[in-house]
Amino acid sequence: MKKLCLILAWVFILTLVYPSLVLAQRGMGGGWDKEGGFSRTYNLETVETLAGEVTRVEQVSQGLGGRFPGVHMDLKTDQETVHVHLGPAWFINDQGFKIEVSDQLKVKGSRVMVGDQPVIIAGEITKGDSVMVFRDEKGFPEWARWKR
Repeated sequence: MKKLCLILAWVFILTLVYPSLVLAQRGMGGGWDKEGGFSRTYNLETVETLAGEVTRVEQVSQGLGGRFPGVHMDLKTDQETVHVHLGPAWFINDQGFKIEVSDQLKVKGSRVMVGDQPVIIAGEITKGDSVMVFRDEKGFPEWARWKR
């Protein structure tokens, strides 16, 4: 009886953990991993630099049941307000780089269309003297380096 309970406990644990491991190996990072939608969409030919004020910062749930939250923001420039996709929330939080409403930033990233809206996928952000790098010069996401 004790052995059966132990086996059932292991089956239960594996049932909870195994799907996440398989999805991680298959590159199912809610669009943020190196094979995800935002990585494939980054276009080196459309990279530009914008300067402006942050008007909104939000954490957006993505991927499998919202398990892969990302951080997005709106940047108001002299010409427009553009939506900027930054990266996975865990990556940004680990960097200790705070982005808040009213911050003055420089954003270098790839302008792409998501639906019928222009979006910037961030490559790097400069705030004062601090720079946070999201992607290397080839557009490869910094958070995906551990998968190389």
